[in-house]
Amino acid sequence: MKKIFDETVKFPGLTNAWVMPIKTRIDMISTGIKTPVGIKISGADLGQIEKIGEQVEAIVKQVPGPFR
Repeated sequence: MKKIFDETVKFPGLTNAWVMPIKTRIDMISTGIKTPVGIKISGADLGQIEKIGEQVEAIVKQVPGPFR
């Protein structure tokens, strides 16, 4: 099945990762991130978290990709 999927679904520069839905759900529950790729920033100082978040956002916006 994985071979059929790999032959059918191809995106330049990306590697296919076929996992069971339960693994995806467990990853989402354990990390709190609902997407395969995410950036989680944590800490005690909300002001500092906000500043870091804004810096990360500015950097990520520069990354080329299909969803920009």
